[in-house]
Amino acid sequence: MGYGVNMDHATHNKIVSFIWSIADDCLRDGFVRGKYRDVILPMFVLRRIDCLLEDSKEAVLAEVKIQKEEAGMAVLDPNGLRHAAGQVFYITSPFTLKSLLGNPSQLYEKLRKNLGEKNCAFTPAHIEQITRAYLDLGDTGKEAVDGLKARVFDNRDFGCWKITVERPLRKSAQFTTERVASLRFDKRLTEEMQWIYQQWGDQVYATGFLNAQEQKDSLDDWLEKEGIDRKAADKKKLLDRKYWKTKRGILQAAEQLHQSIGERVSNDFNLFQKDVKAALKKLKLKLGVSELKAILEAVSWRDPDAEPILASGSRNDGAKYEPDSELRDTENVPLNCEGGMDTYFAKEVLPHVPDAWIDESKTVIGYEISFNKYFYVHQPLRDLGEVVREIRELEKETEGLLESILDFTN
Repeated sequence: MGYGVNMDHATHNKIVSFIWSIADDCLRDGFVRGKYRDVILPMFVLRRIDCLLEDSKEAVLAEVKIQKEEAGMAVLDPNGLRHAAGQVFYITSPFTLKSLLGNPSQLYEKLRKNLGEKNCAFTPAHIEQITRAYLDLGDTGKEAVDGLKARVFDNRDFGCWKITVERPLRKSAQFTTERVASLRFDKRLTEEMQWIYQQWGDQVYATGFLNAQEQKDSLDDWLEKEGIDRKAADKKKLLDRKYWKTKRGILQAAEQLHQSIGERVSNDFNLFQKDVKAALKKLKLKLGVSELKAILEAVSWRDPDAEPILASGSRNDGAKYEPDSELRDTENVPLNCEGGMDTYFAKEVLPHVPDAWIDESKTVIGYEISFNKYFYVHQPLRDLGEVVREIRELEKETEGLLESILDFTN
């Protein structure tokens, strides 16, 4: 074995079987079988340590007794325990895996006397009472009977559907000079790109200009002065001439669309998108999906009074409208709700937000046992008159006490 302890093969197999039986008794519901090793392997390590310390077990326990009872030490001295164990480590428990295998009835520990109200244990009579209530499906309601509260529930009483409530995205749109001008810069790097453009203007589009060491040093100094921390990838993008030219191309396309469509405010984003696409075709401009999206985002804003935006054909949830992530909400619907989630939704949600719908692809089922909900009995507040009387009695008892404490002259 390599433990320094003689052990026959049969005893070894019993201990191994004992350890693995813990998996069936204790780990089955808490761990998937593939994760048993996360518990079993540490137990084998403990068994190795157990074997190394087996010969010195009595000496260590004797040292513990001396330190606690004779020396009265509240905190054990580790040096003495290491010396008794003959190792740099020690175990003060009186148990070993081998002893537990031979006498599992010793798995108990006396209750400490200083635990106050927690210094309690079930007697055999209590265990019998609880077992009987369980077997008889006893139901006492919220009031205790002979000190015991027991209630009977269906599993569905503890479950609920967590539904995701969506509402349509509503946007208005308008081309303006200010909104179009914002397309020159990356929305995420607007502050940095504005500073760069204010410093060097259209030179940022010149070959090699942004790659010069002077421009790099100037940008680093400004970022440090402003306390802005940017990753190397962002700094590379800020000094990338091709990226600046890409943003300028989007800006120029938006300027042409501005001239073609004008500054009419549209409260129907669906029609606005059609007008933009028609203008692009007329102007013979070719934009990628991301570029067109950037323009539409720059010239539009959320408007609760606007028409809802129709969903694209690529949506998986079959929704009629595009959902607004800022208005997204969730509701917990009890599994035992009469009529199910649809009835609950129609009764509790639609009267307040008639345009809402359930995204069924996100619906999940969960369970929660709230002991307060099922067993707590509300205790009414004490009568106000009684409280006032007690306060006045306390005032009489302490009359003159504060004055005597604060009077330092006597």
